[in-house]
Amino acid sequence: MRRLVSLIAVVGMMMVSIVVGVGAQEASPPSEPMGPPESFELAPGVVADSMVFVEGQENPSLYRLHFDAGVVYDVAPSTSLELVYMKTGSLTATLDGAVTVGRVGETQAQGEAIDANTEFTLETGQFFVLQPGVSGEVRNDGEQTATVSVAGLTPDGAMVPEATPAG
Repeated sequence: MRRLVSLIAVVGMMMVSIVVGVGAQEASPPSEPMGPPESFELAPGVVADSMVFVEGQENPSLYRLHFDAGVVYDVAPSTSLELVYMKTGSLTATLDGAVTVGRVGETQAQGEAIDANTEFTLETGQFFVLQPGVSGEVRNDGEQTATVSVAGLTPDGAMVPEATPAG
């Protein structure tokens, strides 16, 4: 019986020391960074919402861009192949590479071919693929915020190629 009482006493003391020890621990900062921000201002009037980051990548693989009314934004060349989908509003763009604008749900249509350095308007429900190395200008001529969803694919070790007018 004494052994049982001693065992119970030892277990009880261990449990009390664990509870007291856990309560007395100080908070320590995380050893790794908290991760990329969920939203950040990319440029004045352009807010990016990060949705998916691929491990080891510097930039998000899936994100949304919100363009305030009247904003003009310079598109810098990227190493990514990007699918750009117009979620809400409309944007006017001029790119130094050719694109084909399609509309979601129109599976039988070939889309509209847009030559390099040609201004075009992207409306809600339309999309295009932006090749690596293409740059240009996007502006929101509307009165409301315009939003695009962008899915990017960046191959390992990719370098920004020079855009060609033929795309």
